Amino acid sequence: MKKSKNIFIILVLFSILIVSLIVYQPVYENNEKYKNIIVSMTTIPERINKGVFKKALDSLLNQTIQPDIIYINISNKTRKGEDYPIDKLKEIIENYDNNIVLNIIEKDLGPITKIVPTIPFIKDDDYVIIADDDVTYSSDMIESLINTKKDAVGYAGRINMEFKTSEYYSGPVDFLETYAGVLYRGKNLFGLDTFVSELGSLCENQDDIVIGKFLKNKGIKPMIDSSLKNIGKHDAENTSELRTNNIHEGNMKCYQSLFV
Repeated sequence: MKKSKNIFIILVLFSILIVSLIVYQPVYENNEKYKNIIVSMTTIPERINKGVFKKALDSLLNQTIQPDIIYINISNKTRKGEDYPIDKLKEIIENYDNNIVLNIIEKDLGPITKIVPTIPFIKDDDYVIIADDDVTYSSDMIESLINTKKDAVGYAGRINMEFKTSEYYSGPVDFLETYAGVLYRGKNLFGLDTFVSELGSLCENQDDIVIGKFLKNKGIKPMIDSSLKNIGKHDAENTSELRTNNIHEGNMKCYQSLFV
């Protein structure tokens, strides 16, 4: 009888332990579960029509850590008056099961359209990945950026317009290069929309330099982390909007206006 009672007590205690393990979920400091992973981007009609944008989107949806939501920010017309193939873009998006939002805005803001219209949807602790539409990103890009545990971090950037990459450099830069892969914590981007509006036409064809200056004004240093490998493959050569002139002329003028 006594032995049976002991067995019964052991079984009860074991049951309580099992239930407690199921019900109790430990709350860790910096629990990543409660932080959204947001991808924000824009595109141009040519890259939609030539399939370049779809390649970039495929790579963002083939990540080891999946984004919770992707915002694609576009207007009905480009600044040059070209119509966006919105129906075709919708067809592309409908082929995916993921949470993709086509955010149609009133006015094309240029390259900075990839992030400014997304600002109202961002929360403090969100991981915000700003992506280019002409890059095939490595499958571990998002995971690698998050694992750096930095609030403004990327694979590549520039100091005094001199290019730096995680392959040989680790440390602060003036601004990060979106094409290579970048991550910003949500709180660091608050106010960027106002900053861009106040700039007006100054640097209207740039985005990375503008973000870098905005972060500098907030006392935030964007960083390159040497742990980051496998920079995204850039496909800009497949479209007519090449960046050569922009790098040597527009980007330099913008940088000198904001940083020098």
